[in-house]
Amino acid sequence: METLQPYAEGKWLILESKPDEPSRSEIQNEGDEIEESLEKDLILRGPLWNYGKKKDNDEILFHIIKKTIYSQEELVLKGAQWIPSKPIIHSFVEYLFINMKRKKNINSTALVEVETGRTMTYGELIHNAQSLACGLRWIGIVPGQVVALFSYNSLEALIMILASLLVGSLTAILESSYNSVELAVQLREVNPRLLFTETGKTLLKVEYALTQMTTARLPRVVVNSLHPQPRNYLTINQLMREVEPDFKAEFRLANSLNPIFILFSCGTTASAKGTLISERYFTRSKMFSETDFGISEKRYTTLISSPIFWNSTITTLLLKLNYGHRIVFFRGPPCEAVLIKALHKFQVLLWVTSPAVLLQLLDWPVRCRWDFLKVIFTIGMSFTLQSITRVRDELFSGKVHICQVYGMTETGTLTSNTPSMNKLGSVGRLSHNTELKVMEEGTGLTLGAYQEGELCFKSQSLMLGYYKNPEATQLMFDSEGFFHTGDLGYYDSQGFLFITGRKKEVIKWKSYQIAPMDIEIQLLTLPEVKEAVVFGIPNDRDGEIVTAAVILHPEFQITANAELIEATANLNLSNTKKIRGGVHIFQSFPYTATGKPIKNLIVKHVLNL
Repeated sequence: METLQPYAEGKWLILESKPDEPSRSEIQNEGDEIEESLEKDLILRGPLWNYGKKKDNDEILFHIIKKTIYSQEELVLKGAQWIPSKPIIHSFVEYLFINMKRKKNINSTALVEVETGRTMTYGELIHNAQSLACGLRWIGIVPGQVVALFSYNSLEALIMILASLLVGSLTAILESSYNSVELAVQLREVNPRLLFTETGKTLLKVEYALTQMTTARLPRVVVNSLHPQPRNYLTINQLMREVEPDFKAEFRLANSLNPIFILFSCGTTASAKGTLISERYFTRSKMFSETDFGISEKRYTTLISSPIFWNSTITTLLLKLNYGHRIVFFRGPPCEAVLIKALHKFQVLLWVTSPAVLLQLLDWPVRCRWDFLKVIFTIGMSFTLQSITRVRDELFSGKVHICQVYGMTETGTLTSNTPSMNKLGSVGRLSHNTELKVMEEGTGLTLGAYQEGELCFKSQSLMLGYYKNPEATQLMFDSEGFFHTGDLGYYDSQGFLFITGRKKEVIKWKSYQIAPMDIEIQLLTLPEVKEAVVFGIPNDRDGEIVTAAVILHPEFQITANAELIEATANLNLSNTKKIRGGVHIFQSFPYTATGKPIKNLIVKHVLNL
């Protein structure tokens, strides 16, 4: 396994050869010297940066050098630098399982599924993951192949993720809220060898999506054993095999460029693309070396109420397993009563959730005592400073520490803020080892404080690229390795970042990113609609809500009904993409000289109605 390349199947990611790295024994014997070298030679390499020594020919993504733009280095905003006191010398997967197998963990509870009450200790979790890994090998899964999940949060889904890591495969976590058409798009993109899913309506989506596959080989479908076994499918329990006495995981050599996950994000105006997450997202993260939540207890309970296909969810799960904590999670979105009961029952200290869930609790008629809860970690820009402060003061009497982060699937966490460390309208300050430049559109110049432009970041959490899509990847990075977010904004003299708009046409509803094109295509399938423009309009609770403007075919000018068009389109859209801001009928759109609708003028007209 030591000769395995960073990505065994396909050669779309091409890197220059790296200098030889010291052996583990050398690192262990010369820890102080290595630490000094790391601190001295730490450099950022954009989408491929790594701890290591500088060299004349830096690593180049896809061997493509884009035209260099003029950038003023002194205007680049830099977050605090952090270097691990003890660098991780193993691959991330090996490091994770070493920590999970600690003797003090074996009989401790690792996972609790709230709805079913099922629990699993660390010893059981490790054994089940190894047993399933043996089953994956038995049906022919080898390192580098894709294992996909289209599932709710469940014990079985987490076991499948760990088993996939043990056999060295690439784990693609698909969005479980998608309909069958959207699922088919994702399946065609990752072309998995195995697909784990639920039964019932979820399995029906999978079956229809598989009929839309254009590849000659369809994935092997494995279903959750929680429900009655459907015909023609293997259940996860049937796939498990007796763990071999000399079981050996497919641990790769320590290499921060080893890809391990594919998570989906729209990224630009097109449909969702597979974002390739590598080991460096975890091995170079401060969270995996030093807990950063300010909780003094060594073992505590974390509650997760966000879906498994979110970057923040899978990161939190692996982080807490690494620490040996107890993780309590919901299979699906909980109602307020069930959520509050779980927080109290399990005496949760850290709660990972979305801003929308917190805002819903403000409407809950009963105020509860939350003396046990210490930290809430929430993701999404829709949570304003006023909302954070109101939630903290009204729900938690000002005693709970609320940390909100700004980021995206492609970048991970970029900034963070709290009610006590923030400014009105800001998304906070830069995370550790993160750089920001604000670029002026058209000139490519780097702007200074208080000057608005496109926000471009470089950090340890950047994706490797879009899976098997180097063209789309190249569009997102510049020659200096900065990722172009498409968000517009500026920073002030104290380093607080402000988002002012969006260059790319992505709608951010709650913590989801939605490509307008997906809804426009659906609207254009309706016989009444001649042209369609979809956009987001501001909403205090959800950030933005999907809204549409349409031009009707002449024969439907009198008979068409905006509410009916909205309802019909929503029938074929997943919940996250549903039109909630209404359909607005126009006689004509304002157009550019090239005939493209001018979206910002259409949005202004709708907002003024």
